[in-house]
Amino acid sequence: MDAATGTIDSATAIRRVNDTLQGPVADVMGQLLPEFKGLARRQVYDRALNDLGLLERCFEAFRRERKHFRYIVVDGRHRPVEADDVPLSCGRTLQEVVAMVVRTAAKRYFRRTLDPKPVSRPAAGRQAAPAPSRADELYEAIKDYLLHEWQVPLVPAYADMSPGLVRTLGERLLTIRRTEDLRQLIAEPAAVDRLLAAVVDEAPAPAEPAPAGDLCARLLSDDGRRLRPEAFNEALLNPQVRACLPRAETVVRVGSVLREVGGAPARLLLTGLRLSTEQLTVMLFTAHQAVGAEVFARIFGQPGRPELILRVVERGLATGLGPDTPLAECAGFTRQLLARAAAGRGGQEALPTQPEGSYGLAP
Repeated sequence: MDAATGTIDSATAIRRVNDTLQGPVADVMGQLLPEFKGLARRQVYDRALNDLGLLERCFEAFRRERKHFRYIVVDGRHRPVEADDVPLSCGRTLQEVVAMVVRTAAKRYFRRTLDPKPVSRPAAGRQAAPAPSRADELYEAIKDYLLHEWQVPLVPAYADMSPGLVRTLGERLLTIRRTEDLRQLIAEPAAVDRLLAAVVDEAPAPAEPAPAGDLCARLLSDDGRRLRPEAFNEALLNPQVRACLPRAETVVRVGSVLREVGGAPARLLLTGLRLSTEQLTVMLFTAHQAVGAEVFARIFGQPGRPELILRVVERGLATGLGPDTPLAECAGFTRQLLARAAAGRGGQEALPTQPEGSYGLAP
């Protein structure tokens, strides 16, 4: 720990995370999942990291049974932490810990499945560093984009990517959530831009079905490029929606804001978070207030910034935002999330995302 700032250095933080995962977290997982019955703590830890399907179930169990971890997921004052972006007693946020686990599982998978490059023997009397394996080359290229638990089932497809394709995609890799889309990119690397545009245009739901009654089709224009303000008339007359909007705002004014929203951003929000019409209305107008008309048009307009909308979806999923979230909480979530973008940053949109840096658990 830095005595001057009170911050925890990286090596200490990683050691604390490892100790927690291999200790109390392993104990709780041993109670929640039958696959771990009778295993020692270290065996639980290794089996989860070596079995992607089981690791996916571990994440699901953690989210579903969060109450069992209330004395483990705590801050520096030993208070339970609910939000994924709050620093924990180990010095890292839960978001960062998730990224560390995903990276470690991916590195192990790459090393198990990818053949190492042949290493030439150095001439007698000369020392040479061993050539990096295919697994390590791929890991170095992709590690900064291994951030989320939903990526665990995609790791086998990631293993078939070349480091060059990963570098070409960059952050855009995080817009691809389906194995079939990744496979198509791997098969047609020269068509990256076209295939990514198709992925964004389709806006598939991450792991949930589209809203009931095909809400997207009802709210979007016939060509799917924009919202239809008239489809929101009933929502705009809802007293609960009106209570979340400033008193001075009229239905006409809100309708003009909705008319600016592009089809791709709207589909990503609707399918990713399973929002209702009322929730979407409140979130969009709150966003317009938070960042102003110019930035709002760049992010939520046509074509908008789908990669930034995906960050909104990711943060919403991480904080439990969904179809049952009260409208006031939807407004509060949106306002807080866009606070940094509202600051302007010299005109650059800056939605909160994962912290920079790579925190790997694997040795």
